Amino acid sequence: MELKIKTTELVEKNYVLFLLKRYFSATNMDPEAHISSHWKIYGAKLQADHDVRTGILSLRSSGLPSLKLNIINRILSYLCVFTYFFRLEDPLSHFRETIKAYQLLQEKGYALTNEVFKQVCAVTLIKKHLKMDIAAKFSILIIGDGPGITSLLLKTAYPNARIILVDIGKVLLYQSVNMQLFFPQASHYGVEEGVVDKDRLEVSDLIYCPAEHYEKIDSVEYTLSVNINSMQEMNMRTVGEYFRYIRKYAATDNIFYCLNRVSKKLPCGEMVEFNNYPWDVRDIHIIDGKPVFVNYHFSRHYPFVHIDKLEKRHRLTKMALMR
Repeated sequence: MELKIKTTELVEKNYVLFLLKRYFSATNMDPEAHISSHWKIYGAKLQADHDVRTGILSLRSSGLPSLKLNIINRILSYLCVFTYFFRLEDPLSHFRETIKAYQLLQEKGYALTNEVFKQVCAVTLIKKHLKMDIAAKFSILIIGDGPGITSLLLKTAYPNARIILVDIGKVLLYQSVNMQLFFPQASHYGVEEGVVDKDRLEVSDLIYCPAEHYEKIDSVEYTLSVNINSMQEMNMRTVGEYFRYIRKYAATDNIFYCLNRVSKKLPCGEMVEFNNYPWDVRDIHIIDGKPVFVNYHFSRHYPFVHIDKLEKRHRLTKMALMR
């Protein structure tokens, strides 16, 4: 992913510059306790700098999914997406959501990549079971959203929803920039150094919170919580902490969507397994199984159709509460 933008185009440029200084400085890295062994390696591939003279903010990353593709890769991606409609349940609903996402991304020159399509399918499932009116006011927690696609899709679907984005500081910068580009009229607020302004928290549409500070957001009740492809990068202790937080602050009528690898060995040697996440026997699993929309992708490199051998699992769950 590569992006260049003038900071004058951002409604909360000061927060973006804070993230840049706080997390991209050699002497101010993300707190060790909240960085998995995965991101200790791939975090070095996230680069950002700000030209004070021109006001240009440059973001470069080979550690996050790219949203910009050349024409050949775009065609391959779109062909691959098309084939999935023959495999999905309720393909018409998925097709409608895909067209909306395509049109939305086109506005900023972004492509409907396979990674984006996966999140479109996830959001389609969430919308089917969330059953919230488009004008409803409620709170959404999104843990680990890469460049911010899930947040983008949900904020578009529910414009009055309040979304709290939690991620490590470096990745949060990318989310903050993209959400400000797509929602310049929204109210944005970023948590700094663990100080939570509850008045701003209450009135803001999009809240950005570094991972080391999320537990300080203790006045929000979440109707929906989402984690896609990031708990698989965390150690089990961190996964457990997030589960406890969700259970503590989830609404009575809540759902949690979780899509991650069935198992993964982290660079530190720890094995992270989906089944060993701290699920509760009181949890009600509405969806539980292997998602059909993450099985393969097309490439111009032989053998052209690449099967994903890393098995994924997803659950849409009404979480038992912990008060």
